[in-house]
Amino acid sequence: MYGREATYSSEVPVEVPNAAHLLCSVVASTLFSGQFRCLTKMKFPVEDMWLCPIVNISAQKILLIDPMGNEGVYDRKILCNWRNILRMRGHEDTMEWQLQTMQHNKQQDSSSCRVLLLKFAEHYLAFGEVSEVLTTTEAVVLERMQIACTLLEHRGNAEEYFIVCSMLDADADRSMIEMVQCDSCQRWAHFECAKYKESNREYKCKKCEENM
Repeated sequence: MYGREATYSSEVPVEVPNAAHLLCSVVASTLFSGQFRCLTKMKFPVEDMWLCPIVNISAQKILLIDPMGNEGVYDRKILCNWRNILRMRGHEDTMEWQLQTMQHNKQQDSSSCRVLLLKFAEHYLAFGEVSEVLTTTEAVVLERMQIACTLLEHRGNAEEYFIVCSMLDADADRSMIEMVQCDSCQRWAHFECAKYKESNREYKCKKCEENM
């Protein structure tokens, strides 16, 4: 979720989905950078609602929420990049897509953006609005504790979440967009780490090949 402060109108209908798909950082970063090369063979999620940013497929709307309240800095860029992605995927009615924002409390420090993004997404899916999300220091501390407890409760083997390198050795000076999606598990890996040459050929990670 990511632009201009806008007044939320209760007259705008919001359909709360039964299931939502969380877009990975690769796709979210691509929306900002405009570098779509790695998305040419990406499998679009089947869910109608995507998160980070919030994309409502059937309603053709993107909901942009920046905890700092800076939506207006890049709202047009996000919408333009999203339309370009759809054109690249063969969609023709891209101009029907719209971007909207919602009124929300602003982040009060420089380190709580991820916590608040999770809370905004959770609140939107549950209630269709985000104006009641608290951003005070006390509220953020409580949310951090709840997230930590949830992670501990559902912890597992970290190796199951990463295909090749876990991005631990990634070069920060190089583009993180050079990634490929496994056709089976739909997780992402660096071109170099996966020994993948730039093309549209199919790619299956080693774990998926071993399980075939």
